[in-house]
Amino acid sequence: MGFGEAIRTCLAKYATHSGRAPRSEYWYFVPFAIIASLAAGIIARHAGIAVIGNIIALVLLPPILAVGVRRLHDLDRSGWWYRSA
Repeated sequence: MGFGEAIRTCLAKYATHSGRAPRSEYWYFVPFAIIASLAAGIIARHAGIAVIGNIIALVLLPPILAVGVRRLHDLDRSGWWYRSA
């Protein structure tokens, strides 16, 4: 799975906590989310609009949680492990 495909898959399956996520899907999406959050924070700081960073964080939170749970399923663990990690 490539970078673009991983991003599309994670954003399309933002509410899907069943199934499995391959390693590449998880590790391409996590840096994307970090970079997008940092970029939004920088833009918000220079523009003087703090809401931009908060909106990006709220938009990316469900896909991050979903891909984390699906990655745990790929490791044969329950999604409840995500809560205790």
